[in-house]
Amino acid sequence: MSKLLLQLVASHRDGFYIMQYDNDDDFLLKHTVDQLNITFHPTDLVILRSIEEIPDFLIDMHRRQCKSDLLLDWLLSITTFKNDENDKQLANLKGDNNNNVKLLVLCNFDAYSNGLNFVFGQAHMNGKVAAVYLARLRQEFYGLEKNQNLFLQRVLKEAVHETGHAFGLGHCPVSRCVMHFSNSISDTDAKAKDFCQDCRIKIDDRL
Repeated sequence: MSKLLLQLVASHRDGFYIMQYDNDDDFLLKHTVDQLNITFHPTDLVILRSIEEIPDFLIDMHRRQCKSDLLLDWLLSITTFKNDENDKQLANLKGDNNNNVKLLVLCNFDAYSNGLNFVFGQAHMNGKVAAVYLARLRQEFYGLEKNQNLFLQRVLKEAVHETGHAFGLGHCPVSRCVMHFSNSISDTDAKAKDFCQDCRIKIDDRL
């Protein structure tokens, strides 16, 4: 059985672009786990203790964004993926030969990647780590009124999308498929939270 580890990355000590979401982090994690459990059944999902601070070298202070590529590499290299209750159960991702163990992090900040001004998320293709960046999934980022239901839908879509990449799925040409590439937030809103039939077959073969 595949194992998906979910973790919140809270902030950076200098407080570059961050918007707290009414301290609903626990609800966000539990809601996301519940929905991912449906999409990726029968994957075993575990919530890890949050990472409260990320190191300076992951931040481009001029852009006030995280460097997503470096964050993914850092997540793979650190050895603190275990929580107190599961130390004996959860292996270090870097040393784990089982590629069905994935780490998905929800990050409370903005990020960019090589060649892209921003990313909603990123993953090591067919790898062990994936990230979703929450800043641009919030209506408040665009100067609009907060909409919790829309925010949760966007988080789920991006979480499924990036986890799909971690399991080896590429971008899908079907516009409604969750694996379709999002060039803007409207693209994310337009697609479904589920896989198309072809991508569903592919992901089922990998779980």
